Amino acid sequence: MSLRDHHKLPDELFDRPWWSGHPFHPRVGMVRRVVMLAILLLLSSAIAGYGFITDSSRVRRMAESALSDLSGGRVTIARASLSLFEGLRLDGVSLHTPGVAGPDSEVFTAQTLLVKYNIRPLLAGKVVPTQIVALDPRVELCEDPQQGGAWNYQRLTPAPARDDGQPTVLPQILLRGGRIDYARIVNGQYEPTGSLAIDAQLTPLGEAHRYQFEIDSRGVGQAVGPSVRGIFNTRTQEISAQLRSVDWEGAIRRLLPAVVQDWLTSHAISGRTDVPEFSFSPAHDGEPARFRVETYLDKVSLSVQPQEWRGREEIERAHILRDFAIRLQALGSKFGPSLSLLRQQAEGLPIRVTGVSGKFIFTQDGIEIPTANPVQGWVEHNSFSISG
Repeated sequence: MSLRDHHKLPDELFDRPWWSGHPFHPRVGMVRRVVMLAILLLLSSAIAGYGFITDSSRVRRMAESALSDLSGGRVTIARASLSLFEGLRLDGVSLHTPGVAGPDSEVFTAQTLLVKYNIRPLLAGKVVPTQIVALDPRVELCEDPQQGGAWNYQRLTPAPARDDGQPTVLPQILLRGGRIDYARIVNGQYEPTGSLAIDAQLTPLGEAHRYQFEIDSRGVGQAVGPSVRGIFNTRTQEISAQLRSVDWEGAIRRLLPAVVQDWLTSHAISGRTDVPEFSFSPAHDGEPARFRVETYLDKVSLSVQPQEWRGREEIERAHILRDFAIRLQALGSKFGPSLSLLRQQAEGLPIRVTGVSGKFIFTQDGIEIPTANPVQGWVEHNSFSISG
């Protein structure tokens, strides 16, 4: 220690290069200060912008608007959250048909929707989903036979066109752990008729209004149920599908259109079968609903109605005989029991067929049996083989 250091205070003996004005202290230039300030403002803006974009109320309103446009109905969402890690999550989602509220107005509900989206439209304040995964969804299908077999989902208006005039394409939709509830409006009353547990997928085919769907279902108490693969046209409501492991006495029967259900009931069909072709066109422009079911039966039972197995001349004679019996009964004839028997003979009785195997083509006009695939079965313990 030099003599000079004896005159310093103890605190002055320590070198502090971080002090301002120290000869070794780094000097911050003006450019560096401006850059650091710009980075600070940028980070602050990013944090504020992220908070604005992920605001729960704003995201919920955008999601309700986007899903309403896609479905053509009224969508309500209880809660919405958007984050970098979980993406877009919507809780308490429900879809209602537009117009007057009623027991059949609710078409779809889901506990949670997980949505993948395009980031660029989101920054502009619009949600454009590319994939929607629905957890615990429920689909409510209701048919009104008195309104020409109209379904509640048919009241959903088509999705609006894009700015370029092309129709809006639905995103890929996945249903996980879902359920379909089916009901009918009977005498103005809402009557549930059946349910199916489902896992389903809807995928756009790249063409306007056409989508491919896959449904794996099971009824109450069933481990495995019918599976469906097909194409659905959202504009015409037409369906073309293939069904596997169909039990006509199971829950799948109650989920079919009324015209198909009535036909199955009148023919008392029971048993399991595969359906390589199922097509349905709803009623429109004054034309009745039409369907075609091409199926391979394996030991199935059904009833064939008289008008389906009688020839043209037999049908004409039966009509004359029935009209004659009705006129006699209207005149107050004393032969009431005989007239009833006469009418019964004129109308005929269905033939019960059991153990049927072969190919059938069912339509709203009757039954077709391809000549190349004769049908074999039993009628009152007598075997038969038919075609035509």
